[in-house]
Amino acid sequence: DVLDMELVQNSVYTDQLTGLRNQRFLMERLREELEKSGRYDYPVSCVILDVDTIQAQNEESGSVEIDDLLPEIAMEIRSFTRSCDILARFDGTLFVAVLPHTDLSHAMEYGDKIMRDIDATTFSDPKFPTKVAVSVGIVTVQQGHLQNCDLVFGETMKTLLQAKSKPRPNRINGITVAPE
Repeated sequence: DVLDMELVQNSVYTDQLTGLRNQRFLMERLREELEKSGRYDYPVSCVILDVDTIQAQNEESGSVEIDDLLPEIAMEIRSFTRSCDILARFDGTLFVAVLPHTDLSHAMEYGDKIMRDIDATTFSDPKFPTKVAVSVGIVTVQQGHLQNCDLVFGETMKTLLQAKSKPRPNRINGITVAPE
């Protein structure tokens, strides 16, 4: 019975396509991390990565379907993510990482490494080689200044939209929210 409950709980919090955690899990854990960061005075960064472009390397064969690429993209992102970080597929092509104990400069480094790695990778099976590009938005909350997870997520989405307006390869944007 305990095993059955774990399986049910796990499926409730897991994105079936990528195997990452899902939106529900992410928002619960973001809320917890923001509360803890206020209590114990450490920074928390929220990073949103979004797939911008998918380009076939061989126009005649075309590109792969996005659903076939998402698990590969998830594996790339996971390879840069620490075990204490929370990584989830939020929706569609949006991936979100919550990085406890991570200031803006380290979160920018994390996002930049992933962005450059994905830009340099050719994905999928040999018949459909595909290039993918992502944009990254980041908000770092200092000293528990902002504990509403919806507000933090909304601010991170704004930084992502600003990043999307930048020229390649610098489609990354981040801000720190701290007490005045």
